[in-house]
Amino acid sequence: MKKYFNSLSFFRILAFLSVFLLHLSSYNTTSIELNAAWAVSFFFMVSAFLYGYKFYDKKIKLSDTKSFIVNKIKKIYPLYFIMIILFLPWEGFLHLGGDAVTFFTKLFLQLTMTQCFAVNLDYTYSFNAPAWFISTFMFFMLLTIPFCILLKKIVKNRKRGIIAILIITILDILYINLVFKLNLSRTTFLYVFPTCRVFEFLIAMITGMLFRQTYKEKEATKKRKIVFTILEVATMALLILSIKYLPGWFPRYSNSFIWLIPNIIILLLFSCETGYLSKLLSIKPIVYLGNLTFPAYILHQFIFINYYTIPAINDGMTDRGKLISLLFILFVCFFLASVVNKINFNPTFEFIGNIFRRKKKKR
Repeated sequence: MKKYFNSLSFFRILAFLSVFLLHLSSYNTTSIELNAAWAVSFFFMVSAFLYGYKFYDKKIKLSDTKSFIVNKIKKIYPLYFIMIILFLPWEGFLHLGGDAVTFFTKLFLQLTMTQCFAVNLDYTYSFNAPAWFISTFMFFMLLTIPFCILLKKIVKNRKRGIIAILIITILDILYINLVFKLNLSRTTFLYVFPTCRVFEFLIAMITGMLFRQTYKEKEATKKRKIVFTILEVATMALLILSIKYLPGWFPRYSNSFIWLIPNIIILLLFSCETGYLSKLLSIKPIVYLGNLTFPAYILHQFIFINYYTIPAINDGMTDRGKLISLLFILFVCFFLASVVNKINFNPTFEFIGNIFRRKKKKR
């Protein structure tokens, strides 16, 4: 069984660039913008798809949740925590001269990675604003094992899996219309809050399980490679057209729901890694950069803030200069992400664990 589908790394990079360019556009540096709603949806779905695929054949139990989430925290939290400290001069200390309660509430939400549950977006986007995604992501990591255990009982075959996907899709549509009917904050309840992401997460997890049931690795014939290559090129065209037209056609569902079909097709088709395009996208440099997108995502907003606080950095800059500036920032993001990726934080966790164990023994 494959543990990782290399061709999906390209879409991780594309999704990161979508978010990167959206956030960069707020600094009036570029008009280039890819749809970040597609990107955020893809990040949630690719994780759910891979865990559905990975855990379908494995014997897992609820007690495995602890080790699973601890490993995730060890991987994510060190850099996440460092960024909170680094953002204090911009976001944190500004509140100390005013409302200390607000400051410590925001700090608490950030430290506990629960800011995604704050209905007030000022709390959600405090400190490292893009970290709301990490908050929602970690919430789903906490539920990944229970979800898998439940869904494995439901998805016994392809028919039951498809029925489950249809039911969850209907529930997603009902939820979105309920948000509009109650006139709730659309950014909060259709983009950030975990309730709006649970549908796509479950659908992608079921899709991963169905893929595991039916996918068999075998040598592709030349004819089969050509067919899959045509389908892969068509899927890329579908994604481009979806990003361009779908939000305008279905504005009510533009934050997440409309991206289900293009993302599912990407996950299923490129995970087969049969066509020439998927082989091309599986080369080592792309896979390497794809593995850096997570730390690059956590870092990019901090790099923006530091770079654009340089006096007159954009004054009189030509389009060519702005493009060079964009590429430079992008290089810095991935360079720092590569450095962070090489740091082993396990000794730090072991040291903290030993301190707590000593305290328990003294008691």
